[in-house]
Amino acid sequence: MKITAWKKTHRRSFNQISSKLLAASVVLLFGIEAIASVLNVPSDYPTIQEAIDAASRGDTVKVAPGIYYENVRISKPLVLWGSGSSSTTIDGASVDSVMRVEAESCLVKGFLVQNSGIGRAGIHVLGDDSVIEEMEFLDNGKGVDVEPPSQNIVVQNSMFKRNAIGIYLRRGTSGSSIIGNTIFADMNKLCIKIAGSNLNRVENNRLFDGRTGIYLLGSNRNVIQGNELTGSRFERIRLAKSDSNFVLQNRISGDEYSECGLLLTDYSISNVISGNLLSEHEVGIWVKRHCSDGIISENTIVNNRFGLGLDGVERSMVFHNNFVENEFHVHDSYPSINDWYHPILLEGNFWSDYQGSDDGSGSGKHSIAGDGIGDTDIPHPRADFDFYPFMERNGWRPPKSVKEEALDELAGLIESITHPKTHKHIEHAFRELEKTLPYFSDNWHITKASRVFDREKKVTKEVRKASRSAKKYEIPDFEGVISKLREIALYVVEADSFLAGKAIREAEAYPGAKQKEIKKAKKEMTKAYAELSKVDKGMKKLGIEWHKYDKAINHFKHAYEHAHKAVKKHKKQKHVQLTTFDRNLPNLFSLSQNNPNPFARETSISFTVPKPIHVRLEVFDVAGELVETLVDDLQLPGMHQVRWDAEGNASGIYFYRLQAGGFTDVKKMLLLR
Repeated sequence: MKITAWKKTHRRSFNQISSKLLAASVVLLFGIEAIASVLNVPSDYPTIQEAIDAASRGDTVKVAPGIYYENVRISKPLVLWGSGSSSTTIDGASVDSVMRVEAESCLVKGFLVQNSGIGRAGIHVLGDDSVIEEMEFLDNGKGVDVEPPSQNIVVQNSMFKRNAIGIYLRRGTSGSSIIGNTIFADMNKLCIKIAGSNLNRVENNRLFDGRTGIYLLGSNRNVIQGNELTGSRFERIRLAKSDSNFVLQNRISGDEYSECGLLLTDYSISNVISGNLLSEHEVGIWVKRHCSDGIISENTIVNNRFGLGLDGVERSMVFHNNFVENEFHVHDSYPSINDWYHPILLEGNFWSDYQGSDDGSGSGKHSIAGDGIGDTDIPHPRADFDFYPFMERNGWRPPKSVKEEALDELAGLIESITHPKTHKHIEHAFRELEKTLPYFSDNWHITKASRVFDREKKVTKEVRKASRSAKKYEIPDFEGVISKLREIALYVVEADSFLAGKAIREAEAYPGAKQKEIKKAKKEMTKAYAELSKVDKGMKKLGIEWHKYDKAINHFKHAYEHAHKAVKKHKKQKHVQLTTFDRNLPNLFSLSQNNPNPFARETSISFTVPKPIHVRLEVFDVAGELVETLVDDLQLPGMHQVRWDAEGNASGIYFYRLQAGGFTDVKKMLLLR
């Protein structure tokens, strides 16, 4: 009896405490000095609308589990808090919008909203600064419909099914964030439509099926980043009459019925398409007539019928992309007025069918052996406008920077995942990977290779354990977490492939190198890629064969060792330092990646010099025009840091170049307003 009585008292105490916390949070959210109240449905009021009508500004309406047949109108700033979308439903009975949010600064959380009238919305938003999160929307004309003058709306961590449009941002709205949602759309329906709305962010959503995944119409300066899109019938992402948008780091995959991964049409100008993965489409990226002045960079376009089509496009720049196993890599109507390599870096793209050699047999930059850029069969015969093709996939990315990206991704997971076992394994992976960085003598070379590769096997081991833990305990969005862990493992293995590939190319360029060892190294590389192909096959059902990563790392390790043996004269002699070409001379000069990157206004650039020397540090825009000279003076030995204030410059990709004596290095940065 005592235990039962304690449980009842404890339960009452918990409810009282939670109500007080809700009220306190409302005071913080809305800045209302009066003490906010909590109104409960149905214990205090039988319907949600009656509770809302009785509430004051800043109050919380807390709704118990159940089905409520209502059309709710919120005309004052408050919190409407359901008990969870699996247990608390608001049904509009096919009449009008299920909910209208007319006030500013509202929070709506924890409901299933279903059955709006034809063409109406689950939630129709007309006020500013509201947040809609942890919801489910089913069988509505539009899941969330944001209408002017609404600004700065946040829709996050919600599920959408069988809505004609999942989320709709209308003309005249701006500054909204669509983050972490999962949206399923039927054939000829849209997941996300943004029409005449600017400065929005669409990030980390998972979009399935439908006619189009993300559709921008007459919308400018939006960021579409980190989304996963699969199964749309026509275009996964479509930009029409939309300028200066950023489409970054999305995974866009199709099937046998998919027409296009990313389509730009109807005078869409000055858009940046970067870091995306596009696979299994009729056309990976299709840029139509009059969509000029764009940048297409660092994308991987794989297994499409046509990789990239530029149909009557002018003044666009295409560089640092991977074109892999497409039936036809590219089509360009006017290749002479587009740039297929960067004019400052003199670097083009990777082509899986390029058969040239990096032997330094040409002139200019093609006289440098071992720099990772082909010197024969120039321009690439199947893309006769790329004069600087790369020998390796992602050959422009230094291995050290790839590992730093993996560390950033692990750090993000450490912050977001709270399950103790999964969190512990990710932390261990972070620590092991962090320990490999001191062994880099520069961005492209390592000392004590055996220790680096062995630590990386520990990283993949911890990543494997984290993945299994996430699946076993079904942590929130465990499939997304597993997919992210797979990407991190690929980062690590990719860095190893760059290290080994660089060592092989330098050995090939070294006079008197042992050809037998080079052949062994290349054989190990082939074995490594074979193991990685098996991982991808297993991924289709999330049955990831993690041990294949370890096998691939072993093969890359052996390839690296054979490449170095190729330039050893005899056992007692140390390894010859391979310095045929490198952007950073080991232990002498260095230029660091700017921080932060991307940045909104200011960023810092660091560099080191080993002796007193005249240094010139310049910033260029993407067209190669000088924007600003940051340093042009004698610098003393040591590390130096310079801040660049980009006020007055447009959003986009910029390059900064360091020149000191015979040393030159160039890096890229991204300004996002």
